Amino acid sequence: MVLTELNKNKKILNATHNMYAYRINLPGKPVCEFREDDGENAGGDKMLYVLQVNNMLNVMVVVTRWYGGVHLGPDRFKHIQTVCQDILKLYANSKKEAVNGSSKRLTPVDEVLSRIKVFFNLSSSQLVGFIF
Repeated sequence: MVLTELNKNKKILNATHNMYAYRINLPGKPVCEFREDDGENAGGDKMLYVLQVNNMLNVMVVVTRWYGGVHLGPDRFKHIQTVCQDILKLYANSKKEAVNGSSKRLTPVDEVLSRIKVFFNLSSSQLVGFIF
């Protein structure tokens, strides 16, 4: 459902990679984690790692990457992780609330996306790192 909405944006639809990772905590169940590389081998693993070390729950992060003709090598993983970390920091700074220990309380996606757009002065078509 999330990717279907994102893919309505032609720029995102035509991206080289739309990687994502999520961690969901349902009451009485173990944390459900998943990641998708979308062809960027190990990219989703790096994103999931960022969510794990920050103890983020009920979160999905999507990172969109376009190949620009230059091979980044292992540096691409630093960029992927940095986007995840920056989005989580932006979110944490906007809320400063904690629920269940160090896990952050999430707000509806529209509110978060609106704050990100304002913070970075972006239009919807420029927003490529998301937190849900």
